[in-house]
Amino acid sequence: MELLYISLAVMLLLLFYYRVIAPIRLEKKIIDLLGPLEEQGFVLTVEKNQPYQYALESQDRLFLIYVCSIPSNSTVTINSKETWSLTWGGNPRNKGRAYPNQRYLMELTSFLKREFKFDKPTQKIIILYPYTENILRYLNESELEIIHSQDSPYGYKVMMANTFINDFMNILGGSQ
Repeated sequence: MELLYISLAVMLLLLFYYRVIAPIRLEKKIIDLLGPLEEQGFVLTVEKNQPYQYALESQDRLFLIYVCSIPSNSTVTINSKETWSLTWGGNPRNKGRAYPNQRYLMELTSFLKREFKFDKPTQKIIILYPYTENILRYLNESELEIIHSQDSPYGYKVMMANTFINDFMNILGGSQ
């Protein structure tokens, strides 16, 4: 009976960590990541009750940001405008390996589907945290292309957190 109580306590602690502490830590890391952009003249807003989590606003542009937490030994595949697939696992030292785990990133769907109307030009950005090995997009049922941060599949930008600041500055430099 004592073992049952210990097991239950451990499960409750893990549940508390993953439901309360881990999201707070992730939000702090993302704010630390986006914070230096405030020195560039952007206003960072943490959004609640919106399909996006953060908004970066300058005088002439608005960036809506969704952060998707994923394993680092993974590949993200954009199947269509609203359907993304995450595959992960396997030994990262074996290039060309099969990924044994797969799921659809349903948490992105409402952000990807929604058309936002603001009085400024608006850009959707998806940040993959912390990073992924590849970001791929289906061109048709048998062809894939690698997506880079300067590409805009379906009108949004996809970036990894570990290279976000450089990629964001490249986007700003290329669009002005």
